[in-house]
Amino acid sequence: KELIPEFYQGKGEFLTNIEGLELGIKQNGVRLNDVVLPPWASDPQDYMMKMKEALECDYVSENIHHWIDLIFGYKQKGDASISSDNVFYHLTYEGAVDIEKILDPFEREGLEAQINEFGQTPKQLFTLPHPSRLPKAMRSTVIPTTPTSDSNMSRNNSFIITDEMAEIPKEEEVFHTWGEINQLSLDFSFKIHRDAITSLHLSSSRETIYSVSQDTSLKIYSVKEKKQLRSVSLCGMALSSCQVAPDEKNIIIGSWNNNIYIYAIDYGRISETIAAHDDAVSCLCLHNDLLVSGSWDSTVKLWKMQNSGVSKMPVAEFIESETEVRCVHMNPQGNLIVAASDDGSVGFSDVRSKTHIRTVHAHTEPVTRVKFTPDGTRVITCSEDNYIKVLDVGGAEIFSIDAGERLTAMDSDGHNLLVGGESGVVRLWDLRTGMEKEISADSGEAVSYLGVSGSTGDVMLSGSAAGSISVWN
Repeated sequence: KELIPEFYQGKGEFLTNIEGLELGIKQNGVRLNDVVLPPWASDPQDYMMKMKEALECDYVSENIHHWIDLIFGYKQKGDASISSDNVFYHLTYEGAVDIEKILDPFEREGLEAQINEFGQTPKQLFTLPHPSRLPKAMRSTVIPTTPTSDSNMSRNNSFIITDEMAEIPKEEEVFHTWGEINQLSLDFSFKIHRDAITSLHLSSSRETIYSVSQDTSLKIYSVKEKKQLRSVSLCGMALSSCQVAPDEKNIIIGSWNNNIYIYAIDYGRISETIAAHDDAVSCLCLHNDLLVSGSWDSTVKLWKMQNSGVSKMPVAEFIESETEVRCVHMNPQGNLIVAASDDGSVGFSDVRSKTHIRTVHAHTEPVTRVKFTPDGTRVITCSEDNYIKVLDVGGAEIFSIDAGERLTAMDSDGHNLLVGGESGVVRLWDLRTGMEKEISADSGEAVSYLGVSGSTGDVMLSGSAAGSISVWN
C-alpha cells in the first residue's frame, strides 16, 4: 500500500479526532477516537517525525527509484512491466477507454463501476529508468542547472527524450564494472613527452601504449620492453586527442591546426589528412563506424568511418554553443552526442535526425571532460569550476560534487568515478552512494588525462601536464 502525503506533512493532526466526532463503538465496547499509534511512537508529532526520517534514510534513497519505475516509470507498460510482474487489468490504464464516447448507459455504468472498484493506474511520467537518489549527506551539494531559453523546454526544465534517442537498457543487459579499482597501485612511470599529455590508449594486448601531446608528437611505447618504439611529429601544432580503430590498424588524431589525421600503424605513416574544422580540433570520440569531432569553432561534426579512412565530408554538423567545444562523447546506443564547451554549457544532439536538441548551462567555468555512463542513461561532467556533475539524458541535474580543485581529467564505469586535477592526486567516488573512497594514486604532477582499461578495470593510465605517463595495476 502507498501512503498518502499526509503521513509526511504537518504534525499529524489527521491522526487525532480533534472534532470529537462520534466514530462508533467496537464490539468489545471500546469507543473509537484517535488513531492508535504503533508502540515506537509516543504521540502523533513523534510519529510524523520518525516517518519523515524513514523517508529520508539512505535505504529509501537507494531503492525508491525502483518503485518510481513501477508506478510512474518505464516498468508501468510494455515488456518491462511484464518481466517485472507489474501488469494490471487493461481498463485501469490511462486512455484505455473513453467513457464520454460510450452511448449505451448499461455498458457505461458497468465500466464506471469497474473503474470505481479497481481504480486507475497513474499517468506514466517516465519512459527511462529513474536515477537513484543520493544519500542525505550528499544532497546538500546539489546545485540546480539553468537551461538556456528555448520554446521547446518542458516545464520541469528537462528534455523530451524519445525511446529512439535514449533506449531503455534491457533487464538482462550486463555492464562491466571496474571491481576493486581503489586497490590500484603504481606499476611504473615514464616521460617521453615535453608537454601535457592529451590522450592515451592501451592496446588490447596490453603491450603497447599510444599517446599524443601538446608537444605536437605521437608516441608509441612498449610496455613489455619499457621503451619508446616510435615518435612521430605530425605537424607543427599541438595534438589534442586520439582514438584507436577497433582493429588497431589506424590511429585517428585531432590537431590544433584544424585537421584530423589518420595514422597507419603498420605502415608508419599518415594515410589521410582531413581539413575538418575552421579552428582547432579539440576532441574526438570514435563509436563503431562513427567519429565525432569537436572544435574551437563551436561546432561538433559527425563523420563516417570507411575502409579507406574517414569520409571526405561530415554526415552532420551541429553548432553546440557560442564558445569553444572542449569535449565530446557518444552514448553506447550510438544515437546521442553530448558536447561540452568553454562557457560551461553541455549540449545534446540526435544522430538519427541530425539535429541539435538542447543546451543546458551545467557549469560556471569550462567543462574539461564529459562522458556517458555505460548504460547510456546518465552524463558525467567535470569542470574548471571544481564541480563534478551527473545529468540525466534529458539534461536535468541529478547531483553535483565540489571536489575543491580545478578538474582536468575523468573516467567512469557508471558505478565508480575517477577524477584528477591540478593537485596531481587521482580521487575516486562511488556514484551509487555519492561518497568518496580511499585510493592511493598520487602522480605528483597535475593530471591531464585519465583512462581505465580492461573490463575489470585492472589497468589505469594517467598522463600529466608535464608530459609524464603512469601505469597503475
